[in-house]
Amino acid sequence: MILFWFTLSAVAYSLLYVLIDQVIYRSKTTAFQNMNHKKKHDYVSRVLSVIHAILVTATSSVACFFICDNPKDTIFSSMQCFENPTVFAAFTEVITVGYLSFDFIVTAFIIKDYSTLGMQTYAHHVTAIVTFTMALLLNNQGGYLTAAMGNQHTEISTPFLHARQFLFIHTTIPFHSFLKVLNSVFFFFFFLFGRFIFQLRLTWVFFSWLSVEYQTKWGTPLYGNFEKFMLPFCIFCQIGMILLNSYWLQLILKQIVRNFSGKSTTVKDIQEEIQEDGAQEKKNKKKETKKNK
Repeated sequence: MILFWFTLSAVAYSLLYVLIDQVIYRSKTTAFQNMNHKKKHDYVSRVLSVIHAILVTATSSVACFFICDNPKDTIFSSMQCFENPTVFAAFTEVITVGYLSFDFIVTAFIIKDYSTLGMQTYAHHVTAIVTFTMALLLNNQGGYLTAAMGNQHTEISTPFLHARQFLFIHTTIPFHSFLKVLNSVFFFFFFLFGRFIFQLRLTWVFFSWLSVEYQTKWGTPLYGNFEKFMLPFCIFCQIGMILLNSYWLQLILKQIVRNFSGKSTTVKDIQEEIQEDGAQEKKNKKKETKKNK
């Protein structure tokens, strides 16, 4: 049944993708018309990503703050609310798995982004798909589903990520330079809130719940091999996401500095920055190896 809903979600996003493509194509936008096949797909996928981000941020916000049994409770203030997610939380995960599956196919096989940043995105997508699917399968441990749903709130910064690239493409719009700087500032603060502050708070509550799970259910019939794998796997993934977001946050800070200095801050800049960091790490390792010899 879960596979059916995943497939339905992916098909819905596929149809929406085609609709967006047709709307943009018929708008006769010069910048879009002048793009090659690959860049057009990249442009449309970014628009779809913005729509998905707005949708899951809204559904996640409702599930986190507004549908506990006690109207005054949230998943952060009530452990009972945290470990008893509603169907609304499951809906958020289903549409996200459908989107990530579709986006992975488009990016990997149509756009063919094999840059360092692209590979990080693929790893993120695959990990998220596996984690969210496992959370949906663990019906008797609702805290996993709540944590997975809460992590969707991190998408609050995604529209600003793509807006930066849209501003790079559409350079003739009024107040272009001002909008670039303004978008970078908004992107930083929403990223800081959604993917750092909010996620750290969610992680604290989630790990507190996992601690109780381990103390009360580990070694009992309630925890089979699947559950025993899920607990350390989720800890690993949650910490991994925080570390990755911390790394991206420092890149965003560098982009803001570039914007205020009048330099370009496109997605290409991020890719170059990551490649430069990787090259520097290799040089440092070589130096250490020579010293050890």
